[in-house]
Amino acid sequence: MSLSFYHILLLLLLSFLPSLSADDSCSSYTFSTDESFASCIDLPHLNAALHWTYAPKPGTLRVAFRASQVQHGWVAWGINPIAMKMVGTQALVAFRHSNGSMISYGTSIDSYAPLMSPGELTLPIYNLLADYVNKEMIIYATLGLWNTSEVNLVWQVGDKVENDLPQRHEVSGENLKSVGTISFS
Repeated sequence: MSLSFYHILLLLLLSFLPSLSADDSCSSYTFSTDESFASCIDLPHLNAALHWTYAPKPGTLRVAFRASQVQHGWVAWGINPIAMKMVGTQALVAFRHSNGSMISYGTSIDSYAPLMSPGELTLPIYNLLADYVNKEMIIYATLGLWNTSEVNLVWQVGDKVENDLPQRHEVSGENLKSVGTISFS
């Protein structure tokens, strides 16, 4: 049985979809909180990494997302329960507040021009905090998952915060490629 041109094209296209796997290169990182995680991955875009510990029961995920960033910028990381894209993402955002402290909160990305203001998420978030260490912004959080260990990830960085709200990120290059899937188990 021979494969048709369309089958071969489909196989080629599927092979280019981003799928993320755990990597040892981020395992030597030491957090200022002395917290350790079971796994980590250097994400393929935006000079970012994700560290995690997954507990199937009770279905929680402890994460630390870190990305290189200047002090006046912002970072975000989230899970999209629907698809591997920005819209629909349940995101955690961090930046330096106008009072000088690092803050983090959840926001639901409901369009390609979201407000990026604090909002309710569809998944429970606990122990959310942000830090700025060695020119990296770090988001720490514990999340409740939807009975699954494989999820769609979205992460982002932006260089501008106005009136304590992150402003639009670049819409080219790596900023458009910062999505993937990952299995936490």
